[in-house]
Amino acid sequence: MKEIEEIKEITLHKGESLYRLFAECSKDGRAISDINKLIEGLQNVDYNALRLTPYDKGILTEIKRGHWDIYREDCSKDINSKDISTFKLPSDMPFLVARSPLKDVKVGTVAIDFGTKSTVAGFIDERSEKQLIRIGKGDIREQETMSDYENPTIIEFRNIDSFMVDYCFMVSRPLTSWDDILISHTAKINFDNIEGVINFDRFFHSLKQWAGSAENDKVADKHKTHDLKPFLECDENSINPIELYAYYIGRYINNMYNGIYLNYLLSYPVKYSKEVREKIRESFERGIRKSIPFAVLKDEECAKKFKVELRASEPAAYAISALKEYGFYDEDYIDKVVHYGVFDFGGGTTDFDFGTWKGSETDGYDFDIRQFGAGGDPHLGGENLLELLAYRIFKKNAEQMREAGCAFTKPKNEPSFGGSEMLIQNTSQAAKRNTAMLVEYLREFWEGKINFEAAEGDNIITQKFNFYYREASDDSKEVLISIDLNEAKSILKTEIKGGVEGFYQSFKRASRKMNNLDKLHVFLAGNSSRSVLLKEAFNELLEEHSDLSFEIYPPLGTPESDEKKRELGIEVEAEEDFSKKATCKTGVVFGLLDGRKAGRINVIQEIKSDDEGNFTFFLGKERIGKFIIAIDPENVNIGSEDWKKFANCNSESSEFEILYTSDPKAISNKMSVKDVKRLHFPLDKTYENAYIAIQVTGVDTIKYAVFRESKMVYGPSREIKLIAK
Repeated sequence: MKEIEEIKEITLHKGESLYRLFAECSKDGRAISDINKLIEGLQNVDYNALRLTPYDKGILTEIKRGHWDIYREDCSKDINSKDISTFKLPSDMPFLVARSPLKDVKVGTVAIDFGTKSTVAGFIDERSEKQLIRIGKGDIREQETMSDYENPTIIEFRNIDSFMVDYCFMVSRPLTSWDDILISHTAKINFDNIEGVINFDRFFHSLKQWAGSAENDKVADKHKTHDLKPFLECDENSINPIELYAYYIGRYINNMYNGIYLNYLLSYPVKYSKEVREKIRESFERGIRKSIPFAVLKDEECAKKFKVELRASEPAAYAISALKEYGFYDEDYIDKVVHYGVFDFGGGTTDFDFGTWKGSETDGYDFDIRQFGAGGDPHLGGENLLELLAYRIFKKNAEQMREAGCAFTKPKNEPSFGGSEMLIQNTSQAAKRNTAMLVEYLREFWEGKINFEAAEGDNIITQKFNFYYREASDDSKEVLISIDLNEAKSILKTEIKGGVEGFYQSFKRASRKMNNLDKLHVFLAGNSSRSVLLKEAFNELLEEHSDLSFEIYPPLGTPESDEKKRELGIEVEAEEDFSKKATCKTGVVFGLLDGRKAGRINVIQEIKSDDEGNFTFFLGKERIGKFIIAIDPENVNIGSEDWKKFANCNSESSEFEILYTSDPKAISNKMSVKDVKRLHFPLDKTYENAYIAIQVTGVDTIKYAVFRESKMVYGPSREIKLIAK
């Protein structure tokens, strides 16, 4: 078939989504009788699937354009020939124009930063221009805003069964319905504006957390509840929210407005096991593949080019953008070694990264960026802080909530309190809805719209909320909540200061690998890094440790960042095009693109994409209320089958405890045991002159056994999974 073909008839299988459209426009299943309805339906193929702006009529009638979906390549499953029909256009209709999607395959690379709270995508084209992509904002006629490119990582399920029938039947570009499952900005708007409690659970916004949890979960739509398998157990017939989210990303990228991209780069979380990271990559590959027309996938050359690769960790990719934006991508630094650190303060967690930047000795590259130290705080994130504030405020107002019969949720790492049995309900839709309402109210305080300075002195405010008190109903009661802004600010300061202290402890370890270190250039990343409290916490750290030589760089895309650039003698251009602007969030995508294999920056990582990750936990014991490290992750090799001594057996007890945490503040041996997790294990009997030993089997799994004189006398135990949160 020609690349652009004038057609008077088209053959379709009854199972194809387009078949339904053509059949509806014909009287006898053969001749098209309602050509206007047919043309309108073809114009709306991506509107129905994505709410993407409908194509104009010329895509079907102009000889130099043409429509992908009527270009005939068999992309349905095997169907009996009796289920095939040929539809003929009216004799007075000249033709429809079919276009081979092979004509629209682009030279370029797409980078995707799959985040806990939001996801960013962008591409680099044949002219080396880098640009972000709007996902989930269907009407492309609307004026862009910066928030358009930070796409909420959320799915709204409405009719899963209907969607999966359409999704699974077709090999590519299935005509799924936006009315069945929708994502991103639209889903987030619907979530923010939902009224009542019913169907609150149809919003799923813990995609990345679910991937790392290895637990079963549930999702609901308007009709029923569906079970989610543990992420690693999902197969091609499973409901895999990450694959479905990736499918939509693919559809927003690969369409008749943008063309088709075959090369994709993903950032990856180094804390996840190799198996989980690869499953995330595979899920994105499966989802994006569904968005690409079958004619492209069938082409042997294009099929070889299509790939989805894990390229760099999120903080390492951001470091590339920050180093370029702040002037280090320059001849002046070819013969110098720049030591950097990244404090990536996101919505769900905070990640640390350390490394060096210097001129490359490898042909084809300008600079090497070498990442060799990482860490982070699994509890510190903007959304987590808001949930913590909400919980502490609910706790202060427990009596009011009890009188109203209203419940709320508790963060996993927070303790419960006396009399909270009926107040804390983490699985209740009503409780989750109540917490979400208070979180949204507190967001203005966290984002600085309520001035922190106004919180000085006696500043207690009261606010009325209509909280829900019955599960799966819209019954609510008015509750008057008191909020102490001074106390709220103190909680935020304490948590953020703890994160900065963790960064300092991680730096002390990473600095052992930093030869000739004279200054650490610290780049603040993530939307939460905009907080003025973070700047204050770093200033306090530098006052406490006057020997530290840190230079702090504000988050990209902020007025403070522009001011810093001017101080460094860098000209600041007023970028009017938001799709070209690197910010504290979008900088990861620009860094991924600059760090692609064909780029000029050589990315050298301690943990490569196909390496197993490091063990992420400190194991220890309690001493006078403090957590004391017994097994340090720095001294553990996964897969070595070594047994590390943990503690001597108590000859009077047939049980023992392990305390653990992934918080780098543990390095100080001064953490309270209230801030770590505790596990209790039985032995078959008491043991004298013996010791407990631990074997690390994965990034978050261990076994234990009892040894006497280097000989195992009990065990080994089953594999035990440690949970960061």
